[in-house]
Amino acid sequence: MRFSAFFLFAAVLLAQTFGSHAAHAQTITLTGPQNVKPGQTGVVLSVNLSGSAGANIAALQATLSIPAGFTITSSSIGASGTSAGKTLFCNPTAPTCILAGLNQTVLADGVLFTVTGTVAASASGSLGFSLSNQLGASNAAKAVSVPIATGPALSLPVISPCDINGDGKVDISDVQAYLNSYILTATPANPIVDLNGDGIANIIDVQRIATAGTPGGACVTGP
Repeated sequence: MRFSAFFLFAAVLLAQTFGSHAAHAQTITLTGPQNVKPGQTGVVLSVNLSGSAGANIAALQATLSIPAGFTITSSSIGASGTSAGKTLFCNPTAPTCILAGLNQTVLADGVLFTVTGTVAASASGSLGFSLSNQLGASNAAKAVSVPIATGPALSLPVISPCDINGDGKVDISDVQAYLNSYILTATPANPIVDLNGDGIANIIDVQRIATAGTPGGACVTGP
């Protein structure tokens, strides 16, 4: 009976110990828009930290894998990095980004940094992004590594330029969305969706959307 009680106590202790470690598993995750369009600019991807409580991460680095149909134009520190007084250093082309600073302030959960880019005009299918080479450094005087996991890869479907409302199909609702967003309102969206490349939103663009929404219709862009 005593042995049974001992083993039961040991099992509970182990469960609590492993459960405690699991609760403090720190992870960086990549997020972005639901979809993108060929030629789209200003696409923002965010690298987010979660589960950081008790991890004492004072500096962090990670590499963002970029597909061929995407070009990075800028990077920016996020709220988590800013509030901890860190500075962002990124390789601009195939970014390994580092958050570090002249302090031992730990990073809290939230957006560590973002990268902004442009989708190639020829892009199709989906664009895949992932994080790797992640490493955290503790806030101890002699910093030690802090294990960090990565979330799932991010896949961004590339949808038709004529799919104005982004629901995955082109129909009359896209015509209405274009009229409301770019022509009939006093403050049209910026930048505009300019299908024929003349620099303005007008009936030519509307007609191309309407044509794309017919059976067998294609979304035509350019002059």
